[in-house]
Amino acid sequence: MITMLKSFLKKFQEQYVDLIYALRNFTKWKRINDVDLSINDRLISRNIFGNIIRGDYEVDENKILQDTFTREDVLLELGTGIGFNSIYCAKINNNKVLTFEGNPNMIPLIKKNMKRNNVSFGLKNEIVISKGFHTASIPFNIVDEFWSSSSKKIAGKITQKVNVPTKDINLVVREFNPTYLVVDIEGGEEDLFDNCYWIENSLIKKIMIELHADIIGEEKCFMVMKNLANIGFKMRFDGAPKNVVFFSK
Repeated sequence: MITMLKSFLKKFQEQYVDLIYALRNFTKWKRINDVDLSINDRLISRNIFGNIIRGDYEVDENKILQDTFTREDVLLELGTGIGFNSIYCAKINNNKVLTFEGNPNMIPLIKKNMKRNNVSFGLKNEIVISKGFHTASIPFNIVDEFWSSSSKKIAGKITQKVNVPTKDINLVVREFNPTYLVVDIEGGEEDLFDNCYWIENSLIKKIMIELHADIIGEEKCFMVMKNLANIGFKMRFDGAPKNVVFFSK
C-alpha cells in the first residue's frame, strides 16, 4: 500500500512539473531558500527544470552551507552552475564572493539570477587550475544537461567544445583571500587537489566538494580526501550526503 502511494505521489508530482514546464513563460522564477532562480531560460532542460521546481537543485550543498557558512566567511566557488549557492552566500556576507564557471553559455543566466536577487560579486568565465600554469586555456566539453559539462572526458553527448582561459589557483587565493572554498567541477577536483600546497598558507578553513566518482573513479576521490586530511582538514560525517563532502580545520 505504501509503495503504491509513493508511486502515485511521484506520478502526480511529475505531472505537476510538466504543467509548470508548459507554463514556464508565465511562471518565470522559482524561489529556493530565499534565492530566485530563472526557470524559463533556454539552458534549463526539462530534467533540470523539474529538479529546481521540486526544490532539489543542489539541495545537499545548500544544506551544508546553511549549517556552516557565516557572514564573516569569504567565498571562493569553483563551478557556479546557475549561481544558486553563490547568490545564497552573497546575501549573507554582503557580496564577499568570487565564483568561476567554465561554461561560457552559463554566464548570462548567472548574471540574470544575480540581478534578480540584487547581488553583485566577482564572476569569471575561467577554469582555475593548480598545475600546468603555462597552459593559457584548456578544452571544455558542453552537454545539453549543463550540470554535466566538464573539462574531463564525459559520457554524455557533447554538443559543443570550447577553449576556456585558465587561472592559477595560487594567484586567486593570494589576491582574494577566501576563507570558504566550494568546488563542483565535474571531475576537475582530481587535478585541483592533486597537491594541496596552495591551501596550506591560505586563509581557507572550510571546504565543500562534490566528488564525481562516476568520472574520476573512487580511488581518485579517496586521494582528494586523503590529501586534505594530510594538511589538517577534518571531514564531517554527520548528515553528509553520498557525494558531497565538507572539511574544516
